[in-house]
Amino acid sequence: MGIPDFEVKRPEETDQGFRMRINRRARDEEEGSYTGGGSDPNWRIGPDRRHLGSLHSDTWTGTAAALAERGILAIYPALGWWKTAKKLNRYNSRTRYTLVVTIKAPLATVDLYNIVAQTITSQVAIAV
Repeated sequence: MGIPDFEVKRPEETDQGFRMRINRRARDEEEGSYTGGGSDPNWRIGPDRRHLGSLHSDTWTGTAAALAERGILAIYPALGWWKTAKKLNRYNSRTRYTLVVTIKAPLATVDLYNIVAQTITSQVAIAV
């Protein structure tokens, strides 16, 4: 598996519509027919350029309410050199990756860290 890509649900996009968009993008990338995912407001780099290179990152700027409205973050496998370099036999290998999210809210008057940590801990499903 290569470096994973990430996407965040867009404003006014339904949960089901978001899942369909992510599944379609992953399929189109694998088939080589992906032509771009459109715009998504408030991202510095954008969904069609942040996936270039070895470290996938982007910066979103907006209000806490607008971010909370997004509600879903998807991480999915991306294609990479390992798929075309078949002689290396890496195409069925497993890999680890890390998601780092930083929230800057200098005017916040509540303990954001504990609220986010409790929410993430209760919602992350780990397949065994």
